[in-house]
Amino acid sequence: MADRLPWVMETIQHKWPIPLFLPACAHLEDALNHHRGRASINAVTADPDKLDTFIHMAKEYDANLVVLLTRPGLWTTGSHEQLQMAIDVLERTDAIGLPLANIYLDPVFSVRTDPLSWNLSGGMPDLDRVLELIALIGELTDNKARTMVALSNGTLGLSAARRSALHCRMLPLLVEAGLRGVILNCRDKSLMHLAQTLLPGKRLRKKAA
Repeated sequence: MADRLPWVMETIQHKWPIPLFLPACAHLEDALNHHRGRASINAVTADPDKLDTFIHMAKEYDANLVVLLTRPGLWTTGSHEQLQMAIDVLERTDAIGLPLANIYLDPVFSVRTDPLSWNLSGGMPDLDRVLELIALIGELTDNKARTMVALSNGTLGLSAARRSALHCRMLPLLVEAGLRGVILNCRDKSLMHLAQTLLPGKRLRKKAA
């Protein structure tokens, strides 16, 4: 698939002149050379051995950069460990000169899969950790750093109906915490209708207890 990236990108943009998310793969720079508009480099980990390469690339091509707050050998850890990763990423991007407006930090949803608790919490997203981390990043950067999540990563293994219902419950909570970007299923009419009611950068009104 990586070999076909430039062809896929050019085919899509020939039909629809829209900016695209491009995977961090072998032919990324070739695709960035021919991309129309501001591209987004997606799913780069916070691995310090590779991160700087993508930061420089994003700066050179004026692209957005989506950084997953995880490293090789680690999946999702506690929110405070991931907050330190976020700080490291922001320090590196600032030192290289990539504008803060070009960066998205992704807390990375995971699901509970412990078979001993499957009937209680299996397949459910670790939403509390993600909400806490989004809020902490906002507080640390005076809400200037942007966060993004892929909703479907938090509902793996569930039926389509259950995924849709859970996505519709999760998205308002994420926006309330300060989420600025989301990858979602655009064919889910209920979710898309909800998403269109959530204004970017505007906190939801809290319900009375």
